[in-house]
Amino acid sequence: MVRFSSVVLMFIFFSCNTKDSGSYEEWKIYGNEGNMSLVGYDWAPWGVDMVTKENEKSERFLPDPGTYVWQEGASKISEALLTGTEPLINAEHALHVLEVIEATRESQKSGKRINLQSKFKWPVV
Repeated sequence: MVRFSSVVLMFIFFSCNTKDSGSYEEWKIYGNEGNMSLVGYDWAPWGVDMVTKENEKSERFLPDPGTYVWQEGASKISEALLTGTEPLINAEHALHVLEVIEATRESQKSGKRINLQSKFKWPVV
């Protein structure tokens, strides 16, 4: 469980499921205002299922991946380096993710809450 400075709680759950069409992966992210599931695979996403307090029926967003490819992150960073533009996910965000990972490990070892120090611009888009 992660507690953010804005008192938002989040819990991430990963599962491999089987449906009529075969197996698929699902990342579920639970928060105080609702939850979302990243459905499919990183190389073949099916969409994002979302439930909120206002809309308790699951709704699928982005069912068409469009031009998405699994290596798109590296492509976007390469494009930003070539054009001199700032990518949506920048170094501050990456350092924050690293701090979350390290704090999770430390919390697991110590059993104590670890406060995060890093920040990044939010919302990203």
